[in-house]
Order: sequence, then C-alpha cells, then structure tokens
Amino acid sequence: MESIIFTLVSLFIILIEAITPFIVHRTECFGVNVGVRANQEPELKQMKKQYAFKVILYGIFVVVLTFALMMAFSGNDSAQGFLFTTSMFILLIIAFLLYLKYHRQTIHWKARKIKSGEMSESSVVLIDTAFHRNKMIISYTWFLIPFLITLITLAMTVVFYQSAPSVIPSHYDFNGNITNEMPKTVRNVSLLIVMQLFIIGIFMGINYVMSRSKQVLDNDNPSDSVRRNQLARAIFSKAMLVMCILLVLAFFVIQLTFLTGLSPQIATTATLILVLLILVIVLLLAFFVGQGGSRLKMGGSQDTDKTVRDDDRYWKLGIFYFNKSDPSLFVEKRFGIGWTINTARPFAWILLLGVILISILIGVIL
Repeated sequence: MESIIFTLVSLFIILIEAITPFIVHRTECFGVNVGVRANQEPELKQMKKQYAFKVILYGIFVVVLTFALMMAFSGNDSAQGFLFTTSMFILLIIAFLLYLKYHRQTIHWKARKIKSGEMSESSVVLIDTAFHRNKMIISYTWFLIPFLITLITLAMTVVFYQSAPSVIPSHYDFNGNITNEMPKTVRNVSLLIVMQLFIIGIFMGINYVMSRSKQVLDNDNPSDSVRRNQLARAIFSKAMLVMCILLVLAFFVIQLTFLTGLSPQIATTATLILVLLILVIVLLLAFFVGQGGSRLKMGGSQDTDKTVRDDDRYWKLGIFYFNKSDPSLFVEKRFGIGWTINTARPFAWILLLGVILISILIGVIL
C-alpha cells in the first residue's frame, strides 16, 4: 500500500508542476507579463516545453531513487515516512529552481523585445469595477452540507463513546496497521470533529477570497478576460465545495473506525479513494479550467495591440506580490492555480498568520 500511495502522490506532484506553465493566465509566462500574442512566440513555447521535460525527468529520477530506498527500509515506518516526506520537498525544490531559471530567461527575453520595439509596456491597468457585483461563487448556505456531516460525526461520537475501546488509534502505517494508540478521552475523540470544522472554515474562506480578489483585465481582450474569470471562479467555487465535502467525509470514516472497531484497512481504503477523488478534481480544474479560466474555450476576437501591463516590478520573483498602492488583500497567482496575498498589506499577513496559528493551536491543545 505504501508504494501505491507514494507513487500516486509523486506522480500527481510531478504532473501538476510540469503542466503549470501551460495553465497559468494567457498573458503570463513564468511569472512575467508578456501578453497573449507574445505568449505564442516559439521561443517562449520552447522554454515551457523544456521546463516540463526537466521537471518530469528529474522527478522520475527522485521517485525511482526514493522508491528503491523505501524498499530497502521495508518494515521501518519511521525511515519510510522520512523518505516519503523528503522526496516531496525535493520535488518541489527542483521545480522551484527550474522555475527561477526560466523566469530570468523570460525577463531577459521581454527586455530584448521591448528594446527592439516589438513590444511596449503601459502602466495603465484595466480593472472591471463592476466585476464583484456579479454573482460568481456559490451561496455559503451550501456549506451546511459538510456542516451536517460534522453534526452526524458528533452525534455518532456521543452515541458510541461509552462502547468504544479504551484506547483508540492515533497513527496508521501505509498498510492501515495501527502503529500508535492514545487513551479514549473526550478531548482525543473531539480532535477529528474540530478538524472537520476547521476544514469547513478554510474552504469558506477560500470561497470568500474568490469573491473578493482583484480582477485585472487582459489588455489583449478585456471582455473575453472578464467572461473567462467569472466562469472560472464559478467553477472553482463549486469544486471547492465538493472537495470540502470529501475531506469532511474522510474524517467521518476515520472517526467511525476509531469508535466502532471497523477494520483499519477498510478505513484506509475508503480514505484513499476520497483523497484520490480530490486529486482528480484538482487535475480536471488544471487541465480544463486553468488559472483565471485560461484553458476555457471562449469565442470572441483578439486585439492586436502589442502593449502589455507594466506591473512586473510588483511581483518579486514572479511569485510574491508587493504593491503598497494596491488596496487589494488577495490577487491571483502568476505561476500556479489559486490566489496569494498582497504582501504589502499588513492585514493580509494577519489573516495568513491567523490561519497558521489556529492550525498550531488545534494540534497543541487537542
């Protein structure tokens, strides 16, 4: 089982990293704003292909090496867990270093194009002021579904608490075998319920971020950009609800195992299936929607203007957004899918640190 989980997770990470240059905004290439037309240049396309090839090549090497080491330490859960975690970090580091290489190359490419007159920049940023008045995300009422599952988990815990074993599992190996236990107490059996509530809060927060994050229009085709972004946010909002429900269900299954003595193998298999469904949803969003709806098929003509936004200076390494003159707390990522914070806004840091502190407190207190 551990080999299956390791292989699936590794392949998922490698695939997401490899396709990232192809699913970001149509105006952006490796964190640099180049415009839709320029993004079709053969040189930029070649850089994206090179990045994807190297991510896959180096990633497979890391996976094969780690897999061999995990087989050598078969039966040693601590060693296998360390190798598993370390390999995931290595895959992310490799992708980040490759990104930095092609980010710099894209900056130099853009500078050459501007110098030769093939491209020009404008400090004017087009923003749809009516964007947030359009209903794009689902109603928060829909989150009553995962909340109801949490209430069922709570009711089940109360009903089965007395008959539950005096000790409950606190850790499983990859095969579903119990490797550590803890005494049955109200605090210990409440942990997963608190986690369910925390997950619901996180996904509701993501829903809010989607509704409030800034919408910057593409200079090439502003109206098309608006339609893409609105449709993408609507799709993402629904997908977030489904993923929230699946995660809450996974904790329900684990709690059921703790309280009723259900076979750990059954719980592990059920949880794995739910997690795989979440990974499939993420891949579908990446392939068919993309960042800001970049993969959506839309009609409409495209402007032939070669002018692109002059806002690269606000994106440090093309990843970190720092703009004191922008009141927005959240903006769409330039490389990847999702949103990031405006690091120049103190309140954005407060929100981010608040989520981290709550996560730590849950782990410490419970």
